[in-house]
Amino acid sequence: MIDKQYFDEQGNVTDTVNKDRKASYPGGPKSWQKYLVNQLYFPREYKLVNGDKAIVVVEAIIDEEGKVTDVTVGTSFHPAFDKIAVDVVRKSRQWEPAVQHNRKVRYKITQPVVFGQQ
Repeated sequence: MIDKQYFDEQGNVTDTVNKDRKASYPGGPKSWQKYLVNQLYFPREYKLVNGDKAIVVVEAIIDEEGKVTDVTVGTSFHPAFDKIAVDVVRKSRQWEPAVQHNRKVRYKITQPVVFGQQ
């Protein structure tokens, strides 16, 4: 391939600089981790016996507008923990959408959510 052209949502030719990027939380990964830590809580009625952490893997779609949609549990731990993890990811603020070929696209994230027993 010698050259490639990029088009915007209206079909107009734009600059040929590759601007592809993944969806990102405002403030970057550190801000995302800070949000998760501040929003997660360990359910009081449960106690871990054979360890000190519980991990739930949550999957979600960041749509073309940066909204978090289709939040599901990829790897479950327990329904109570799963619900908390899904709710925290679902309620996060709007993300910067992914861009592919100069167009905003849907992007799938996979997030391990770690609950630490206190």
